[in-house]
Amino acid sequence: MKKNNETVTKLRTGDEVIVIAGKDIGKKGTVQKISKFNNKAVITGINLIKKHTKPNPQLGETGGILEKEYNWLKDHKKFQNWVDGRTSEPFVNANMIELKCTGWMSNRGRQNVASFLSKELLIDWRWGANYFESMLIDYDVHSNYGNWMYVSGVGNDPRDRKFNIKFQADRYDPNNKFQNLWLQGKLFV
Repeated sequence: MKKNNETVTKLRTGDEVIVIAGKDIGKKGTVQKISKFNNKAVITGINLIKKHTKPNPQLGETGGILEKEYNWLKDHKKFQNWVDGRTSEPFVNANMIELKCTGWMSNRGRQNVASFLSKELLIDWRWGANYFESMLIDYDVHSNYGNWMYVSGVGNDPRDRKFNIKFQADRYDPNNKFQNLWLQGKLFV
């Protein structure tokens, strides 16, 4: 085994290593078992070290670039109200109803509803990203998760953003034309 072009003479049970293949790639662990294969020592057992000092978004942890601890709520009722367009914000509701009826939503709408879910309702952004994945006809994994991380504050952006939904509605739907269309309840009757 080589490390930085130096030969490591002995590898023993209990030594700390970094996994370089398989589902746990990049994780630290300690050697549990060493076996021989073709006259070479091969690590066949590793105990993963599960405690990290900082959240790592690449490992699915939620601290993000700001290293901020998030306490996401797991409120299924609030999430379902968001999905169904039954929140306290008409602009959010109109966008969610449009998504449910058509499978599409504007980028501005996507940012507003994502901000509302993660910043107002404090629900885990991954729930919203998963819902979008199931609904959007123009779904793209990279754009979807990148935008959700960006808006919720765990992505590769040092600013912790929160959209002012009322300002956004006044700016992008000043005559309530969009909201009136999707909130009328009789669109497809």
